Amino acid sequence: MMAKMLLQELCRKNLGWDEAIPHVLSKQWADWLEDLQKVAEFKIDRCIKPKDFSNPVTAQLHHFSDASEVGYGTVSYLRLEKNSKVHVAFMMGKARVVPLKQTTIPRLELTAAVLAVRVDSMLQKELQLKLEKSVFWTDSTTVCGARRVQSLNTCAMKAGDSIPLWLIGSQSSERQLRLISGGM
Repeated sequence: MMAKMLLQELCRKNLGWDEAIPHVLSKQWADWLEDLQKVAEFKIDRCIKPKDFSNPVTAQLHHFSDASEVGYGTVSYLRLEKNSKVHVAFMMGKARVVPLKQTTIPRLELTAAVLAVRVDSMLQKELQLKLEKSVFWTDSTTVCGARRVQSLNTCAMKAGDSIPLWLIGSQSSERQLRLISGGM
């Protein structure tokens, strides 16, 4: 995401193709390239189910979405439970840089929630597990409020633009929306 943010900042500066990149941005780019080397050391277990969880009693997806002035995204985990033992595995994360066009944090929170719903749909298709439910976690009262108000298929933000939060499900037990504290 850092590379995208730096590229976006260069676009904001509207530099000519032969103009020098400002030193501050050049330094940030060099620092990012240096940090990129550390990715080779990063390891994630590819097995999402421990051997003693061969037939879990419950399997759930938990998605956390959030937004800020610079970006928005979601991270997803698989929660398995068997015989009072719980195992949680990282599934995936997606992050996006905010568009150059000015937008509000509540709108970005809604966009992050939609991204979580799309990730959930993809994971449900790809995982070869019977999932009990998907839980969507957000610190945005806007997302929860939009979900409560919405009784039809879309939550209209402005003409021609709608957010499909109905995908989370109204009273359905398969998809649940939960509010968590945003102060950390």
